[in-house]
Amino acid sequence: MNDNEDNEFKDKSKAKKDSESMEVANVPIIVNTQIQASREIESKEFMESLDENLEIKNIEKEKSTSSELSTEQPPESKTAILEAERRKMKIAASVIIVFVIMIVAAFMLQSSGYASERPGPVIDVKVKAKDSKAEQIDKVNGQYSFTTIEIRELRIGEALIAKMFGQELFTLSPASSSYDPSTQMLLSKQRAISTAFAISQGELPETAVAVTDVLMMSPASEAGIQIGDIIVAQKLYNGKEKIITNPQELTEIINDKMISLIIERRGKITENLVIEVTPRLEKIGVVVTTLARSSFNGLEILTDGVGGASAGLMFTMASLDHFSIGDLSGGKHISGSGTIEAAGMIGPVSGISLKAQAAAEAGASVFFVARSNMNEVGKYETMKVVPVDTVSDALTWLCVNGSVVSCKYVK
Repeated sequence: MNDNEDNEFKDKSKAKKDSESMEVANVPIIVNTQIQASREIESKEFMESLDENLEIKNIEKEKSTSSELSTEQPPESKTAILEAERRKMKIAASVIIVFVIMIVAAFMLQSSGYASERPGPVIDVKVKAKDSKAEQIDKVNGQYSFTTIEIRELRIGEALIAKMFGQELFTLSPASSSYDPSTQMLLSKQRAISTAFAISQGELPETAVAVTDVLMMSPASEAGIQIGDIIVAQKLYNGKEKIITNPQELTEIINDKMISLIIERRGKITENLVIEVTPRLEKIGVVVTTLARSSFNGLEILTDGVGGASAGLMFTMASLDHFSIGDLSGGKHISGSGTIEAAGMIGPVSGISLKAQAAAEAGASVFFVARSNMNEVGKYETMKVVPVDTVSDALTWLCVNGSVVSCKYVK
């Protein structure tokens, strides 16, 4: 090989190497270009994604702002809403207050268990003759009256007000089954007429036993004994009668054996009213009291709508005036309060201070009162308060203080 060929070979080898070197050098350039292009694409996508996220957030922010703007009310609307809320609260408060008031009112209207007393009407005693024989007796010339009190049951509210003003109240208790006002009034009238007639005859009245109550399902109830019956006597087996004049004598004849009692009912005694009673445990189941009796039954004492026994003294005084010639009262308005008992005794009554007050306000000149009640009655400028133990005490006072009747009844 010559030098020219050798040089040409060298030049070709060198050119080939240079060409290969250029190809090798171009590879990383191509790779780098692809990577850069990929990065540019990724960067572009990231930016697009970022722009989208920012756009979404902006949209959501705009929506939120729009919502806040839409819910935000002008000042006038807020005031209206507050006023509506206040009205609702006021209505609710009013309903609660009304409800509480209704509960309190219902409570205040309940019975308190207490009652108050005040002076009641003053009632004139009217005595009427029942037959022609009684009409021949001198009529009542004076004015006799008995006094009453009004008892009013209080509601809780009324009781509280009364207590605040210092008014005296008393506790209501169930009425005793043995106390019937109508029966007590009837017995009081019978005692008064019998006592007055006996005194006018110069003697004491006979007594008997009056029934004031009959217990349910008792031997007396089963036998037919009634409230107001008068037990006159026991009918013995030999046909004779044993007079019963007081409760003690009735107790003595009661044992476990059957007894026959003679009963006076509504002023009449018949064979049909001989009642047979079989006691249980030596009891017949009646409540009794002593009653003055007489054969005279020609007077009637008139009272309307009044019960109790506290007018007995004044019934007796008015009946005595009926049996008297002239004016037993001496022209005075005589009032008083007290029960009439056996042998003309005068018994105490409740509410006497209020009864005396009523009599004074009605213009009474004299007020008779049981001596045991005297410390409960005050003094009055226009009315004389006179304590008595018996009917004879009242008669004595009238005879000494102006009666135009002779004092033949006073012993």
